[in-house]
Amino acid sequence: STESLTVRNEGQLMREFYGAEGGVMDALEHYNGGATFWLTDDFLLAGPAAAGAQVTSRDLHGTAMAAVEARCIEDTGAVISSLSDAANTVPPLKHIGPPPSGSGYSMKFFEARRYAVTGTSTAGNTHVQVGAWKVFNKYN
Repeated sequence: STESLTVRNEGQLMREFYGAEGGVMDALEHYNGGATFWLTDDFLLAGPAAAGAQVTSRDLHGTAMAAVEARCIEDTGAVISSLSDAANTVPPLKHIGPPPSGSGYSMKFFEARRYAVTGTSTAGNTHVQVGAWKVFNKYN
């Protein structure tokens, strides 16, 4: 019976991990439209130290897979009160910088902005966090 419980617990943890990971992937793919749309005008205008978004990722049947939180990665370590501790725990880096080397974007005309996307399983036991960047035109 101990092995049965172990296998059941491992299966539950795997489902939670894949749900949280799926939520993050959903948010990365649909950042500008769809159910996990988080890169809104309000988000962008709030500024790096205050921009935070919370969305729910759902499967094809409408069942919640994960709670997803997005924020700017920025070097002051500012805490956004509307986000969880997991979403506020990101390494401090400059939010705006040159596009990554080899990306094909000109440093003269483009800049990259860094974001952290955190997915939390519906049970709340598993967190998956990724860093992402998006390239924007420079407006000089």
